[in-house]
Amino acid sequence: MGALTELSELAEQLHGDAVERGDQYSVTNLQAYVIPILLTYRDDPERALKERKDAIEAWSKEGFYAQHLFGMVSYCETQLYLGAPQMALDFMKQQWPQYKKALYHRIQYPHNVLLSLRGRASLMAWKKDGDPRHLKRILKVCQELDHSDTVYGKAFSHSIRAGLEIALGNEVESDDLLRSAVALYDQANMALHVAATRQVLANLDNTQDSNQLWEDAAKYWDRESIPNPGKLGNSLIPLPNS
Repeated sequence: MGALTELSELAEQLHGDAVERGDQYSVTNLQAYVIPILLTYRDDPERALKERKDAIEAWSKEGFYAQHLFGMVSYCETQLYLGAPQMALDFMKQQWPQYKKALYHRIQYPHNVLLSLRGRASLMAWKKDGDPRHLKRILKVCQELDHSDTVYGKAFSHSIRAGLEIALGNEVESDDLLRSAVALYDQANMALHVAATRQVLANLDNTQDSNQLWEDAAKYWDRESIPNPGKLGNSLIPLPNS
């Protein structure tokens, strides 16, 4: 997870093949999730939102299907990239009853991804307005992720908690959590998140190895041709003072 250049090439090929075959199922899957996510990471969030909107509007208006779940994730990721956490939170709140009714919350990976989105959006929103309800939501999300018994779930939790500790002035605790998150993301083969977390660590004053962390993160951004690593990194590992 994180080989974005390779994924972009594959998605383009699969999308072209699906369009040629008239395979609306595959076209929608790609346009609802994969293509918008890649466009967002390539610093084209407006096009990402349009691709996702076109895909969902062409799909069934009755019920809540996997394509709606994909579209919910990509929409929220793009809104966090745009620095609009409340848009993401409002959309999740609107979609959540249908999401639960369709029982998708019982599927561990997408549910943990949505929990991560809720936690990151709440942290970013707390930075903006200081509403204590965001803090309550952050703590609840982290508890759920910690109890997921998955490597990536714990990594999500540690990176969110790190932002919380920084806001509370606990720099040592935040440093420990971020370093733990790097190890967990690496174990889960989540190279994008490894780079984003290393970048955050490099920007903190209390690190002893900032140059090496920065160089390691930069190698990933360069290899995957990420045009705005600061903006992308902050959407993945949001910190209250960033």
